[in-house]
Amino acid sequence: MAPHFVADLVFEILDSDDHWWPRDLARLAVVSSEWLWPVRKLLYRRPVIRTFAECALLGRTLIANKELRELVRAIDLQPSGASVDRLEAVTLGGALAVEAERFLMMLAGHAPDVRELNVIGAPLCDAMCPSSIASLEWDTARAYALPKLERLRLSNLSLDIEFPYDTMESRLQELVLDNNAPNFKHLSVLTKEREHYDEQIRLVLESYELQSLQYDVDEEDRSEEDIFGADLPPHPSLRNLRLRGMKVCPEMLSSIAESCPNLEQLFVQGRSCLGLPWCTYPPFRHWTKTCSGCVESASAQRDIHLH
Repeated sequence: MAPHFVADLVFEILDSDDHWWPRDLARLAVVSSEWLWPVRKLLYRRPVIRTFAECALLGRTLIANKELRELVRAIDLQPSGASVDRLEAVTLGGALAVEAERFLMMLAGHAPDVRELNVIGAPLCDAMCPSSIASLEWDTARAYALPKLERLRLSNLSLDIEFPYDTMESRLQELVLDNNAPNFKHLSVLTKEREHYDEQIRLVLESYELQSLQYDVDEEDRSEEDIFGADLPPHPSLRNLRLRGMKVCPEMLSSIAESCPNLEQLFVQGRSCLGLPWCTYPPFRHWTKTCSGCVESASAQRDIHLH
């Protein structure tokens, strides 16, 4: 009588040990057809990936085989690879452009000679959901991680520069910010160095029909520059303007009135709240009804809401 292997014993054998090495399972899978499926169920339940080549092979296998794809319940991704010393240009797009900063440190570790970096996202108006919007967080650590970078192109993404940002010597020769954003309506800027941002804000005001602008200066403002100067064209689209921590003089208010004829809300805020001193004769006095009435009347004529 020819020997006969009982297929049900395969599961008993595999269950007898809770730790099988992947290479041992791979050998068992080719013993016979009775071993193939039980071994696959165990092997693909939690794949362990150690190299980028294994990542590519696993992805290819799961895409081609739906049955194997349904077996995966967990995955361990711990890839590491050799450096690519001659790699000089890298482009991140598609899913890799979403939170692209995740890949920059890894890129720096494996490709230290990168001189050109492109991060390309889809136009913001075409993004299906917030999680699919291309984005990049840039800070000092990421700038130091790519010391040889000469050309940086960022297209159709949300750019967040971490504050504060330390200045450093950079070899960057070409920076391209290409955002196809015809519906760009709101801008918020927080800075400690106003002199570095005034011109950029003026360029944005000239290029887009902003509806709201918030400009916060987080340290003492020594600048005498008026971003709403006489040479700036009118901004009839601007409805909401918030200025915090800036010197706002009558001349600037006049410039705002001329440049923003349709302004509905103007907020001017200092950097701190001043408390009232404790004394018998405080150095202030309440407005009389006549004074407050004049201010309220003048504000009402100009459709200004007092808070």
